[in-house]
Amino acid sequence: TTLFRSPGLVNLLAEEAGAQLAWDLRSSGSPASVQLLYQQTPEPVQISLQLDGGPEQSLTLRGQPGPARLEISADGPIRTLQLRLQEGRLRMHGLALPPRPDARLHLDVFGYPGATVAGWKNADPAYLARWFADQPPYQLVILEFGTNEGNLKPFDPQAYRQTLTQALRRLRTQFPDAACVLMAPGDRGVLLPR
Repeated sequence: TTLFRSPGLVNLLAEEAGAQLAWDLRSSGSPASVQLLYQQTPEPVQISLQLDGGPEQSLTLRGQPGPARLEISADGPIRTLQLRLQEGRLRMHGLALPPRPDARLHLDVFGYPGATVAGWKNADPAYLARWFADQPPYQLVILEFGTNEGNLKPFDPQAYRQTLTQALRRLRTQFPDAACVLMAPGDRGVLLPR
């Protein structure tokens, strides 16, 4: 739904006990801590977590309804993480990896392959703002969309312009002081046969 779009525009809802989600973190350097980004519901949610194939640990998520973060820390690198819903409704928004302490540049990715700019157009600014309330401000935002929209039949340039304009306005409410680079698809694209 529009109301629950997270920074990455990911909105996975599980309501059936036993539903699972797993991450392989080995290509990210296997951090010693990660954050699960989710939406806290008014009712408690029971989940279990499993790190690196070890024993499951059960816990109950409770707190103020709205955007929430669960910090998961280990004594060593976390290579794999598996989450299982035990009871309740769990709306997952993603996984946040900590920046390396020696990093001179930090890059957050708020999107995924196959997304369209309509995700930003339809996002609720007040809900999104709660995700960024305690984060340092971004200096640069890069918005890169258009390839998926350009592959639609029939492509409507005016409708795309209107959607992109609305998405940029919504993006600017979140990052008013950041420099913004808009990257469009290349002009040598080929329409894929369907």
